Amino acid sequence: MSLRTNRAAGKAGSRRGAVIALVAILLLPLLMLAALAINFAYIELRRTEMYIAADAAARAGGRELTMARSKTAAVTKAKRLAQLNEVGGKPLTLGNGDIEFGVATRANTASRYVFTPGGTNPTSIRVTARRTTGSADGPLDL
Repeated sequence: MSLRTNRAAGKAGSRRGAVIALVAILLLPLLMLAALAINFAYIELRRTEMYIAADAAARAGGRELTMARSKTAAVTKAKRLAQLNEVGGKPLTLGNGDIEFGVATRANTASRYVFTPGGTNPTSIRVTARRTTGSADGPLDL
């Protein structure tokens, strides 16, 4: 019985360290995959922050446009509310070209609204949040 135990131990002893070599080979691709997943998550987080800031500014500007019937007051309100939202740790600054006035219409109650810029009596506002080289806050570090 001890002879069989020695043979089994001898065979197992010759394979020691096989898992360490496999882990060493697969560690670099695993770390690269983890870094890629973290990078995608970071990009999606910043994109979500931009959507939230733009939606909040558009809602505030649209409400001011409805209540005061003034484009200037709506732009001021949208810019102020955008400053309250951070994107990448910095407040979002909107330029005058980032805010458009127009008319929103839809064919029926089941369809989406279609924004048409311009018009003599604007009924809606569109806010474009940007963090690029040409924007007021500059590009995001990705």
